[in-house]
Amino acid sequence: MRIYFFLLLALISFALPAQKEKLSRSRTLQKEERIDLLQQATLLREEDPKRAIQLLSELIYSKPAAEELTEAFTLLGDIYGDVGQYDLALERYGQALEAIPVRKGKKSTSPFAPALHLKMGDGHRLLGDSKMAWMSYTRCLSTAPAYSAQKQTCEERLAILDRLGSISAEQASSVDADAIGDRQDGYSVSTKADLARNSQLQVEVLREQNTIDLGLKDIAAEEAELRYVEDRMQLQQWLIYLLGLLLLGALISVAIILRNVRKRRRANQELLLRNLQTRMNPHFIFNSLNSINNYIARQDERSANRYLGRFARLMRKVLDQSGRDFVPLSEEIEQLGLYLELEQERFAGKFTYTIEAPAPEDLDADDILVPPMLLQPFVENAIWHGLRYRDGGGVLTVDFGLEDGRPTATITDNGIGRKRSRELKTDNQLKQGSQGMNITAKRIELINEHFGKSLSVDVSDAFPGAEHVGTRVRLQLS
Repeated sequence: MRIYFFLLLALISFALPAQKEKLSRSRTLQKEERIDLLQQATLLREEDPKRAIQLLSELIYSKPAAEELTEAFTLLGDIYGDVGQYDLALERYGQALEAIPVRKGKKSTSPFAPALHLKMGDGHRLLGDSKMAWMSYTRCLSTAPAYSAQKQTCEERLAILDRLGSISAEQASSVDADAIGDRQDGYSVSTKADLARNSQLQVEVLREQNTIDLGLKDIAAEEAELRYVEDRMQLQQWLIYLLGLLLLGALISVAIILRNVRKRRRANQELLLRNLQTRMNPHFIFNSLNSINNYIARQDERSANRYLGRFARLMRKVLDQSGRDFVPLSEEIEQLGLYLELEQERFAGKFTYTIEAPAPEDLDADDILVPPMLLQPFVENAIWHGLRYRDGGGVLTVDFGLEDGRPTATITDNGIGRKRSRELKTDNQLKQGSQGMNITAKRIELINEHFGKSLSVDVSDAFPGAEHVGTRVRLQLS
């Protein structure tokens, strides 16, 4: 689930740039190429206005920097003014003003602003709109640097407007030409009538103007679509981030719940293991006390003391191990030896036993950890349900070794065997024996589950076909 979430985030992250690339169809030009286009258009302004407009159109489509866009619109306005298209010229000057980059929060600080206002004032004046011309000259005056030539020119234009407002139209035409001169800052006045008469040039310029207008509309639509896609993608990303956080919170909550469940289950298993172990100990203690009681009843004080001393040593070891989950195999072997000494004395003459401890070079009993009292129930079962029914000659062996690299313990007796033992027992004895082995099997199952071990038990007849078939129990200890 987490993998799918991160893949989705990566897909969205790559989708936005891809969508932007798909929408951005304009050709990208290097800065040197854009500067070259501006220079060429400036040189072709008078010789080939159509070509100059085409070059500027290419520059505008390339989405240049703000200052370059301002210069392009300004030059377009100059060209339109040259051919007598003052309305178009004013429109381009207005677009140039809009493209002026903002510096320190204000556009008026740009050096382009006063020049553009001056050009717009000249355009409005030539169209006969003195009011708009006065407003443009006033803006030029307010934005031009103090004591600059632009400021002086703006003051002169305002003075001319004041003079034109107080004389007749015929006189105004004469004053206009004399005061302003043959060429204004935006375009040529002396040649505008001739250019206006050139209808072919007018048509070509207007055609290029239409191309630019359509291109600007395409760019505006493209930018609007890009903004829409960006807003939508941003919203989707925020939604994905929110869903990711919710999913992460859910995963953390599930992890915490599972952790608590595992801890609770682990605690329950530990309690159950302790309970199973405590249920085994009283059974052994009861049998031992019965043996001591028999010695006392027979007034065999010496045997009772000897037995009680061994029993106390065994109980001390059992108590020492009661709070531990695992003990070294060497301790388990020592405890098993004490137990067998007690049982052999109780069933005098019934059996002999041998414990074949592993050789240190084969198996280090101090390094192998086993659950406490793991072997004792099987040894007890061999004695009480197999060997004690023999008249004599019983043999019990406990040996340790390695099978497939895993430590094993094998308990072998030549008792009467499992089948004959079941036939001799009463129903109550069968029930008690079954409970004891069920407790041991449940304990091994819990140890494997709780501690990740792989303990296993295999029970079989030791000597099939013999009079006393006996029993062999093989335990995998790890």
